[in-house]
Amino acid sequence: MIKTPYFCLINFRKMRFFAVLLLTIFGCIRLIASPKDFYQSEIQHLTQEDGLANNTLYNIYQDKNGFIWLGTDVGISRYDGIHFHNYELIDTEPQAVQRICEMEQDQLLWLELGRYYRIGCFDKTNGEFLALECDSSKILSCIYDICIADSILYVLTPEGIEQIKYQRNKRSILITSKLVVSHRYPLKKLVCDDKFLYALDKGNNILAYNYHTGKHHVIRYSRFQTQRNLCDIKAMNDCLWVMSDWGNTYCYNAELDKLRTLNLSLDKEESSFISHVTMKNDSTFFACTPNSMLCISFDGTDYIHANTKISKTSFDQFKHKAFIKNRITDLYVDNKNNVMWIGTFGKGMLKSSLMDKDITRILLNEDLLDMNGIAEDAKGYIWLTTEHHGVWRSTENQVTPNMTFKRWEKSSSDEYYCMFKDESGLLWIANDQGIVYQNNPLTGQITTYRPTYDGTNSIGSIKKIYFCIHNRLWLVSEKGLFIYDYLNNQCLGSMPFNNTIHKITALCEDRDGIMWLGTNDGVRTAVLKGKNIELSNGREQKAGISKSEVLSIYMNRYNQIYISYADKVVRLDEQHESFDDIKILHKDIMGGHVKCVIDDKSGNSWLGNNIGIMTINNKNKASYTYPFPERFYDVCQLNDGRLLWSNSEGLMYFHPQVLRQKSLPGHLYISDIGINYNIVDINEKVNGQVILHKPAYLTKELVLTHNNNSLVFYLTNLNYNQMPNKIEYRLLPEQNQWVTTYQNEIEYSNIAPGNYILEIRPVSINDEETQVTRIDIHVKKHWATTEWAFCCYFLLIGLFAALLWYYLRSKKERRNFYQKKDEQLKQMLAEEIKSRKEENTIYRLCNQARQSLMHEIKTPLSLITSPLKEMVNASSLPIIFQQKAKTAYRNAIGMQNICDLMLDIYERENEELILNVSSYPAMHVIYNAITASNELLNVAPIKLHYDKSNQVKEEIWIDYKKVKYILQNVLSNAYRHISYAGNVYVDLLFETIDGKKYCCYRIKDDGKEMIEKSAVYLLSREEGGKQFAKQLHPELGIILMKEHIVAHHGDIRIEQDTESGSCVSIYIPMGKDHFEGDKRVKFIEPEKIEQPKEKIVSIITPEEKEQQIKEEQESISLLATTNNGKHKMLVIEDHKDIRLYLKVLFSSEYTIVMAENGEEGVKMARHELPDIILTDIMMPVMDGFEATRILKEDLKTCHIPIIHLTALTGDTNAVKGLEYGADDYILKPFNAEILRSKVRRLIENRLNLKKAYMKLMMTSSISESDKQENEEQKEDPFIKQIFEIVEKNLQNPEFSVKRLAEMLNMSQPTLYRRVKMLTNYTIIELIRGVRLRNAASLLRTKKYSIQEVSEMVGYNDIPTFRKHFVDFYGVTPSQFTKEEESSEKKKMG
Repeated sequence: MIKTPYFCLINFRKMRFFAVLLLTIFGCIRLIASPKDFYQSEIQHLTQEDGLANNTLYNIYQDKNGFIWLGTDVGISRYDGIHFHNYELIDTEPQAVQRICEMEQDQLLWLELGRYYRIGCFDKTNGEFLALECDSSKILSCIYDICIADSILYVLTPEGIEQIKYQRNKRSILITSKLVVSHRYPLKKLVCDDKFLYALDKGNNILAYNYHTGKHHVIRYSRFQTQRNLCDIKAMNDCLWVMSDWGNTYCYNAELDKLRTLNLSLDKEESSFISHVTMKNDSTFFACTPNSMLCISFDGTDYIHANTKISKTSFDQFKHKAFIKNRITDLYVDNKNNVMWIGTFGKGMLKSSLMDKDITRILLNEDLLDMNGIAEDAKGYIWLTTEHHGVWRSTENQVTPNMTFKRWEKSSSDEYYCMFKDESGLLWIANDQGIVYQNNPLTGQITTYRPTYDGTNSIGSIKKIYFCIHNRLWLVSEKGLFIYDYLNNQCLGSMPFNNTIHKITALCEDRDGIMWLGTNDGVRTAVLKGKNIELSNGREQKAGISKSEVLSIYMNRYNQIYISYADKVVRLDEQHESFDDIKILHKDIMGGHVKCVIDDKSGNSWLGNNIGIMTINNKNKASYTYPFPERFYDVCQLNDGRLLWSNSEGLMYFHPQVLRQKSLPGHLYISDIGINYNIVDINEKVNGQVILHKPAYLTKELVLTHNNNSLVFYLTNLNYNQMPNKIEYRLLPEQNQWVTTYQNEIEYSNIAPGNYILEIRPVSINDEETQVTRIDIHVKKHWATTEWAFCCYFLLIGLFAALLWYYLRSKKERRNFYQKKDEQLKQMLAEEIKSRKEENTIYRLCNQARQSLMHEIKTPLSLITSPLKEMVNASSLPIIFQQKAKTAYRNAIGMQNICDLMLDIYERENEELILNVSSYPAMHVIYNAITASNELLNVAPIKLHYDKSNQVKEEIWIDYKKVKYILQNVLSNAYRHISYAGNVYVDLLFETIDGKKYCCYRIKDDGKEMIEKSAVYLLSREEGGKQFAKQLHPELGIILMKEHIVAHHGDIRIEQDTESGSCVSIYIPMGKDHFEGDKRVKFIEPEKIEQPKEKIVSIITPEEKEQQIKEEQESISLLATTNNGKHKMLVIEDHKDIRLYLKVLFSSEYTIVMAENGEEGVKMARHELPDIILTDIMMPVMDGFEATRILKEDLKTCHIPIIHLTALTGDTNAVKGLEYGADDYILKPFNAEILRSKVRRLIENRLNLKKAYMKLMMTSSISESDKQENEEQKEDPFIKQIFEIVEKNLQNPEFSVKRLAEMLNMSQPTLYRRVKMLTNYTIIELIRGVRLRNAASLLRTKKYSIQEVSEMVGYNDIPTFRKHFVDFYGVTPSQFTKEEESSEKKKMG
């Protein structure tokens, strides 16, 4: 994959800006000194946006390998022409590096940290800064400058010049110093040459020390004969340059002890001084001031006596002078690559390519800058055609930098002209008047032609002209394309422009005489047929490239045709059949818009475009680009072989062979390596592996893991001025042939494990052998593909084969074993069948005996129940005897019910299972099953709940007797579950299961004891029902019920829970289609069954039903008291002695229940429902915090007050306990009296709260004093709001707990818990109390009947209203009215 090309780093806007800047500067220098001394050909501006660490630079240094190192405000940066590598030097604050020196023998860079007068050391090999250690802290803390001379490091200290010796450890440097020269003045600047060290002191004296002989002398300030300070010194080519702050610069030769003054001062009105000097070659130096750039040329190397030329220019001539004005911090010239580097303060770095004497420019006036054609005639004169200023000819027949031009007398100053030079040397010139001139330079003869396309009308303004081998002119005008026979003065053919072809930009004829045209719609070939010119098409389409406007066409000496577009350059092969080379912009070439092409005498092609000049070797297709700031329009080859180019700034010429000889590709370095498409740094880990231990260019081998096998190699030749456009590479042994790329990077993805050698070489444009760069690559295998892994695989396969053999052998043995076992089982089965027959006979006899026994029991039981019933109804007996009689009668009825159930089971077990099916109303079936137990319901405290208001009319097809028996059996079992005292709920539902509709009878009780495990297993949908600790109450007739329901194609299911009780659901499918084909079914006429006459239970909404089950159980448990009348206390404490102490402390007043941990305490609280709980915090299994949270979130126990007894101190624990719902928090050791007082207060508060709300609701039974006391007590606003809402909805039949919760904007569980905590009542009890209180008030008015009152308070049946009224007030509504009347009479009497 090909990535970003080398010169894409150029920011073209910046390039153009700085090109104009330096052209302005150095162009003026050329006119004064020499056109060959200094010229700026290409500018590149590099900033932080390009990867530079900081835009402020202090020093530019090039190491021995050719890399550029930059000292910045935050450390150092390395530049390789492609990427910056930044090494920040930040301790507590950023460290500015103001000077860089290199110790070549050990790859160390020594740094001057001028801001803090320190030095630093950087290891290029490992890419890290080394710690410095020294016996004297003075050496490391006060250093003014550094310099390396003869591989020895010298530093400036307050004592003078000291020599530094060092010893390197692994990651540190041990420094020792030696004072070599002391000086009376503080030294501030240090430089060196091949013999001397020069140090500038603050007294403007210069100390010269010969480090070979050890001698030194002082150059006194008085020798400079100036009053200005000496600001800088620099040693170059055995000469010391001394700069002052006014403009005078001095050259000093230490060997001769001679001093020369160079007067470089600028105008007196402007304060200026020389800030930097650098050397280009032995005779040329560059110097910069805040406002100008100077070129100083010597005619020899004896700078003390040689003649000089000093050229200067001011930035005032340039509008952008403020960009680098007073900003240049350092200059460095790379003589090898002809590059100048300019460091600035805050504006980054400028890279300037310096072209030497081999390139010469000719500046032209503005009238000639719009030229579109250039040619040299036979006499050596240069001809120029322009678009608006006529035709010009040079005044002399030699091309020189100072040549001038004169307008041709035949041309006008305001006309468009174009030109073509044919092979005989004739110049053909045409203009926008439609006139063609034939100019013979040798004779001076000029012939004029006026082409017409029909003999009279002109062809119009001529834009292009071409002379073909058939002695014909091809003319492109504003009207179209024309072929003109100038000998016969006639137009041979024409092609007018159309919507497709409306512009022709280039013409070229090949050796076969075929004319190639560049048009706005791609390249075409033109053929004259009759009077018409016909064009062919399809060249681009065959090559798979897009068509666009052609800029130029050229045929080289190999009969290959170059065609240029704005974004590419293509080449047709010698047969002109296909494109043999395609160079795409930013992929294969740096610049597009090639306007002109020409061959040199060696057969190499030269192309001028918008960024410079590119040369192509037509044999190996190698190319180089020479970047220039101008845009190139046309080119011609001079008689001596030089190439003359016209561009946007004038003319430029050079000898192509000389320039090509200097275009050596150089050695390619691997500047960076990318792993998985990310550039890696030294010692950086990628997927757990360190890739590089040294810089990429020093790395000779890469060892990679299997997941780091995608590589990108970034290449540079450290030329900085140009990069070879063609590079070849191969990966041995996978690639034996060289692969060509035109980019500066090579990419390989997903390299297979193995050993490889990557070879890279540049392709020389001069067909020379180039140096090959190699790097060894070793990609390791994944552990799963290593030899050891395959050994393990073979072992596993062998083990599997052994196990398989063992398995098959064992299987055969088991098969033989099971065959023998099968024979034994058959024999045992025959014996079992025989035994079962005997058991069935015995069982049948036993059933008969049990049936006879039940009959014998029923007879005396009847003699018992009758007298007991009379005693219960006798009003003359004392109440205590009536209560005992009721108890005996209730148990007798229960025993009788069991006997009837057992007899029914015994009788039906012997029946044949035949169904007599008919249609019956589902509601009537359940009603008759319920009424069968009316006697038991009348005497036993069983609350049966059945919503009779749901008047369903659906009918079911059933055997009525069998289904009734099942329902009665389930109801009877439910009565036994609750021990004939509790709640039983009956529901009639219709459900759809798996797309089929069912009638569901659901009977639920709140019994706490568990049903026999076998019954749960039999009726549960999941095999292996839940195991319970207690297995009481076997389900009588469970097998028989299951058989009958299955015969009806239905199902019976049982669910049970220790908290909510047991629930039995009976599912009977609707309709009779399921009975089709069933031989056990007979359809009969329906029996007459009793229909419901009155409502049995109160109306309960579906939303309240499930909650009411739990609340009724809680109400019963809450009102129950112990035999001795004491309050019940639960103590949760894991410490045995504390439990014993609390029992002794409270046993006289309370009934004590104990638990050893939180989990046991929660269970006991739910079972015992104590009046108060004392709990510890730190306990095993479950702590007190969690136990409190569970109890307070449980509706059943949320009202119970809880006191924390704990040894945990601190407000945090106390707050945590109170947040969880604790009522108090007492620390151990505790005060017994305080604990007693708090327990007593919490219980009294709970009782007073319930008493207050009981008084509030039972308004008819309290005295006047109680009423006054009740009014004085503050009523909770939340409960008051509930009372108001309920009273407003007394007559609303849709009003329910759900509706109340919605009106209060809270969930039903939250409402239940909050009401329970505030009043100790359930929400249903509270609503019922409000209704009955209003009913009592209405009855006292004597305006309404009992029926009307019941309806006004929300009851729609009298029995339910009467029952609730009696439970609440203890009297019936009629008795309540009578008592109120008698009470009023007493008051009146």
